[in-house]
Amino acid sequence: MFDCEQQSKKLKVIDILTGLRFSANQIEAGKIKGDYYIIFINVKEHLVKIMSYSKSNFNQASEDYANIEKSITESEGAVVLVTSDSVISLKKAYPSYFLDTSEFIAAIQKINENCKLLKKTSANKQNS
Repeated sequence: MFDCEQQSKKLKVIDILTGLRFSANQIEAGKIKGDYYIIFINVKEHLVKIMSYSKSNFNQASEDYANIEKSITESEGAVVLVTSDSVISLKKAYPSYFLDTSEFIAAIQKINENCKLLKKTSANKQNS
């Protein structure tokens, strides 16, 4: 009944959103130069890896992306292939959804805390 916390952990929502926010900020700030970027979030090891490619290396970027995607399972991480233009466009179109995820992450954490409290309350009532 109160499985929101389990689902959040299973899907690694907080880890993935935090990794995407960090990556997008690094790309947008120009700290990583390139035209194409592979963002690989390794949830298992709590790592975010950003690989950049020039326009002339798009085929290599696509190949690397496909290889990473094949090598991970859903619970281990996530990988995306984006352009710097797409990161900037996404930030303009969906600032709170894609890049500014801190409020969303806080809301998920609050929901998870409430689920724990509901579980305890429900268990206490059943034991009474």
